Amino acid sequence: AAIGFPKPLVAVIRGKAVGAGAMLALLADEVVMESGASLAMPEIAIGMPSPLGIAIIAARGGRGAAQRLVQANQPCDAAEALRLALADAVYPDDVLDALAEARAARLGAFDPRAFAANKSWINAALREALPRAAAHAEAAHAAH
Repeated sequence: AAIGFPKPLVAVIRGKAVGAGAMLALLADEVVMESGASLAMPEIAIGMPSPLGIAIIAARGGRGAAQRLVQANQPCDAAEALRLALADAVYPDDVLDALAEARAARLGAFDPRAFAANKSWINAALREALPRAAAHAEAAHAAH
């Protein structure tokens, strides 16, 4: 998984990142969005619980971000994702790739052992929460 990968990982979001695609991107060390991009977690609209999505979103942006995206099924555009701390930067499409690569290069220039140790600690609570969230999702789905 991205949170166990010891090297820097920068996700670039163009267009709509929905459901599992949004969750995967939000597991990266940094999330860079194109100014017209958005995030959405519409699972609740089809009666599908999303404990994994809640765990991932809450780890990045807190309870309010999880409440908005998952429980209230309110997508957010790139500017709102930045405000909610779900994105680390928002750029116009014409410079997105170059600036995302520059962010990745900056992170990659740090001592790899120090970076990996810090990343492991930053992600410790989420690593512990994900198996519990997956079990909760499975139990909720079985009861449904």
